[in-house]
Amino acid sequence: MDELVLKLFLAASGMRGVIGPGTEKSLVAVPVAYIRQLRVAGPYIKASSLPRLDPSYPNPLSSPVSACLHYPFSSPVPHRTSTMPAKKRCQFQIGTESQCSSAALRIVGECPHCRAQFCGSHRLPEHHDCSNLEDCRQQAFERNKLKLESERTVASKMATA
Repeated sequence: MDELVLKLFLAASGMRGVIGPGTEKSLVAVPVAYIRQLRVAGPYIKASSLPRLDPSYPNPLSSPVSACLHYPFSSPVPHRTSTMPAKKRCQFQIGTESQCSSAALRIVGECPHCRAQFCGSHRLPEHHDCSNLEDCRQQAFERNKLKLESERTVASKMATA
């Protein structure tokens, strides 16, 4: 229990406890920035190279709870707030003011004709009343026409076979 309270105290005050190969007496509270500045070859830092706390402050080893309550913090630990980007929503308009509340699909949700993002229900041009639907139909007709013309059997090929 005392170790947990000590770890919480050190984390809250921006300090780290460094334990050397010796006994519990080698536990020293050290500013995190100072540890980052040190270039250490091994896993341990010599206690003699670390700065000492002012003796007027309570010893965190003797009473970790009281030390947490009375220790003057020099600077608060910066609190990270994770800002997740908002989910892309389906851009299909239901009626005049409301919009579909489903999430847009990542890969297949973008309409290649109007470049809008849609959910699985509205991703097809026919389902979201695509503004370029007539152009889409014309392009599909042209593609099919060219494909069918290239596959047509010609009478001259039949005569040589």
